[in-house]
Amino acid sequence: MRVVALHDVCNDGGYPRRGECERLVRAGALGGIANVGRVIETGEPVYLVEFDGQASAALRTKLILPRCDH
Repeated sequence: MRVVALHDVCNDGGYPRRGECERLVRAGALGGIANVGRVIETGEPVYLVEFDGQASAALRTKLILPRCDH
């Protein structure tokens, strides 16, 4: 499923070889959902998204998901 990043995605420490707060993905970048998990405490979905070869985890509030009107 294709998605769009609503905001810049920056390194929160999860990428030790990249600078802290370094931008990993630009707002508006197109990506594809590779996997979906859930936050244990809340059950909120967490999406593993690949943006041009860079995998990043994102909450739904950070992505535009396609609408399905079936």
